[in-house]
Amino acid sequence: ARERGDLMMRREAQTQADSQNLAQVMQREAEAARLKERLAEEREALQQKVAEEERARQEEAETRRQLQRDKAALEAEVERVKQMAQKVEESSTEVRETYQQAKAEREAAEEERRKTEMLRKDIPAEREALALQKKQLKEASQKLEQHQQLLASQQILLANETVEYHTKADLLSRRELQAQDQFKLANLAMATLEPSFSSNSGWPRLHSPTKRAADDDEAALRDIPKFAWGDVKSPPALNAGA
Repeated sequence: ARERGDLMMRREAQTQADSQNLAQVMQREAEAARLKERLAEEREALQQKVAEEERARQEEAETRRQLQRDKAALEAEVERVKQMAQKVEESSTEVRETYQQAKAEREAAEEERRKTEMLRKDIPAEREALALQKKQLKEASQKLEQHQQLLASQQILLANETVEYHTKADLLSRRELQAQDQFKLANLAMATLEPSFSSNSGWPRLHSPTKRAADDDEAALRDIPKFAWGDVKSPPALNAGA
């Protein structure tokens, strides 16, 4: 009875330890879920940033096309003013005044052209800024991939600990059933051999098999194989004694 009580105490302690391990596994699963949610938020932010950069690129392209159209219009206007100036030179004083006005318009057109040229020179700087933003986006994508790899490693670790916990629980259950069956067989054998003993000889002392089963339990638990990374396809097989 004392041995059986010791065995029950050890099993109770093992059960409490397994419960604590299960709580830790569940806590790590919750942490993994939170990490996955945070990664999803970062991915969404990156996608929004990419969309904003795409819109900026389209706006830049549209601005460039508009500048080209404005430049063509200004060149046509300059050419028209030149032709008008040639005619004014050959006309009267009244026409000359018109020429002076056209000249002023031409100077204004030239000023607009210079402004357009300055805007065109600013385009490479904007292109460099866009390239820098793309580089930053690439670095952020690499960080996101590293976070995903870390999450996968944590999921593998959780799977290893979960399978080990279930393997221990199954082994303990089998040992307990085996000990009960052996004890029942021993009692049946004593009842069968009862006529072969006299009242003076006494009964042979039978020991409960639970102590030996407990020793086997401890040895078997020490022999449980550990998982390696990526080896979570199936639980480890129990040894032949189980």
